[in-house]
Amino acid sequence: MIHYRGEPVATRSRDVRRLRECPAALATDEMRSQLSADGYLLLPGFLDRGEVLEAGNEVYRRLAAMGQLDPNRPAEEGVAVPGVVRSFAPELAVENPQVDRVIYGRRVIGLFERLFDGPVRH
Repeated sequence: MIHYRGEPVATRSRDVRRLRECPAALATDEMRSQLSADGYLLLPGFLDRGEVLEAGNEVYRRLAAMGQLDPNRPAEEGVAVPGVVRSFAPELAVENPQVDRVIYGRRVIGLFERLFDGPVRH
C-alpha cells in the first residue's frame, strides 16, 4: 500500500505500476507516442545533475532561512524541524535563477520544442 501524508492512496497492486523509462535519444515520433500512451515521459539522466543539486540547495537555503529546516543538520539534507508540515510552496521558486536554469534551461525548452514542433514559452 502506498501512503501520502499518512493516508492511503493506492490499496491494490493493480493500482500501482513501474514507470516506463523513455530514452531522451528516442526519435521524436516515438517520444510523442509514449507521451500519448502513458501521459508522461520519464527521462532518467536527462537533467544536468549539478544544476539540479544547485537548485535543490538554493531551495533548502531558503527553507532554512524561514526556520523550517533542522538547524542541527546540513541544510542540503532537507530535514524539517519536527512538527513542520510543508506542502506546495511556489514562493521558493520566485526569483530563483538556480531553479529557472533547470526548468527553463535550453535542455528542457529544447525537448518541448522538439515534442511540440515549434517554439515554446513559459
